[in-house]
Amino acid sequence: MSYDKIVEGLKQDFIEYTLEKLDDISHLIEHGDAETSPQKNIRNIKNEIHGIKGMGSSFDYPSVTMVMHRLEDFLIGKDSLCDDDKQNIYQFIDLASHFVGLKKQPDSEKLQKLISDLPGRGNYAMDAKNLHAILVMPYGVQQRLIEQTMQKVGVQLTTIASPFQALDAVVHMKPDFIVLNASFNELQGEEIAWMTRVMRVTKNIPVLIVTSADVTDEKNDNLPDGVEFIQKNNDFADELIKKMNDLI
Repeated sequence: MSYDKIVEGLKQDFIEYTLEKLDDISHLIEHGDAETSPQKNIRNIKNEIHGIKGMGSSFDYPSVTMVMHRLEDFLIGKDSLCDDDKQNIYQFIDLASHFVGLKKQPDSEKLQKLISDLPGRGNYAMDAKNLHAILVMPYGVQQRLIEQTMQKVGVQLTTIASPFQALDAVVHMKPDFIVLNASFNELQGEEIAWMTRVMRVTKNIPVLIVTSADVTDEKNDNLPDGVEFIQKNNDFADELIKKMNDLI
């Protein structure tokens, strides 16, 4: 069997796997609360999402991975699903199913438009320019506080905990700007920022690196163009909004 046929067979396996998992998510939306607790049902939905998300880019379906990232983000903080939540989740499922059925994946501009039209988390007014940011930060209290601050100025947000998955998302989604944690288990925020500068499609995307250390002109001068540190302190929210407004 030729290499191309093997790859095609694996892609077909992925398509069938994804459609099956999307059906499983649909079942959990409609019947999961009756079969288990609402909290466990959401955990089960997240497990199905994680399985699809991890395989999408590997089989040249980055669009599916992006939809799953956004759906995962949509579910953060929810311990049950209301009727509106369920209808919103179906929009993610429908778009992922659409992408799986395409012979050719959409270009980055069309992909970004389709992804940006998906439901967001929280009720906030969007800025007229419809800015989209990727927040790269482990899930937790700090991440939720930064999300709330960004959403106050109408930024559409995708939150990704893994720096490696975030780099893939940045390439395909081309956000208006990126907010990075200063440190991860695998990489430093500065290293990720430098990586964005060596890729043609991301080199002009502004990057903010959130740090608890003192920020000096010297520290910022050692960063590539378009990248800045921002310190977590009592003025953090105002400073973050100021820097984002400068981008707007």
